[in-house]
Amino acid sequence: MDACSARLVVIGASCRAFAASAAAAGWRVHAADLFADLDLAAVAAASVRVRDMPGGYPAALVDAVRAFPPAAFCYVGAVENHPDVIRAVAAHRRLLGSPPEAVAAVRDPWSLREVVRTAGLDCPDSHRAPD
Repeated sequence: MDACSARLVVIGASCRAFAASAAAAGWRVHAADLFADLDLAAVAAASVRVRDMPGGYPAALVDAVRAFPPAAFCYVGAVENHPDVIRAVAAHRRLLGSPPEAVAAVRDPWSLREVVRTAGLDCPDSHRAPD
């Protein structure tokens, strides 16, 4: 990897484990994290704590990554609960992972059930009403 392609931005509530793995694989990691504790700082080239930023977590992740050099990004640590944040960051950086549309689709139990059943796989029955 050259110096530019070796950079990776990671966003999430808890980036340390992913950042440590990426750093061990040779990536220069920049992380926007809910807490940005010392254990993340030990493995990342740079980290930003978004907890106290305007907008708070997770919205502040979008602004936090603007401070990092150009690089692709990944999301971890509950960001899959926020497809809008993924979409906003992906508007300016290359996403390495599932796009926000796919994340939203699999979070809809009714569409997921239909996809699974259409593929011929078993899926538990789900009901919209308790009766």
